[in-house]
Amino acid sequence: MRTALLGLGALIAALVFASTPASAQGYRLYPWCANYNTDSGLSNCSFSTRRQCEATISGNGGTCDFNSFYAAYGPYFPLGGPRGNGSGF
Repeated sequence: MRTALLGLGALIAALVFASTPASAQGYRLYPWCANYNTDSGLSNCSFSTRRQCEATISGNGGTCDFNSFYAAYGPYFPLGGPRGNGSGF
């Protein structure tokens, strides 16, 4: 029993220390943004296709535009930016 608990504890410790947080990889960018017709300039850039974006703004008003961050960085934005300072810029 004691050996099994020690083995289980070692396995859990190995898994915890071997894994890296998902946020260290950056975050997902999507190619399409819904820009709503509001005074606040509200936008939502979480659409994989233009059709998804258009379905979302349907009846609400707004436009679907290509995400300029997606064009600059591709599908993943690295955390830390060019200097690796963790700010994302």
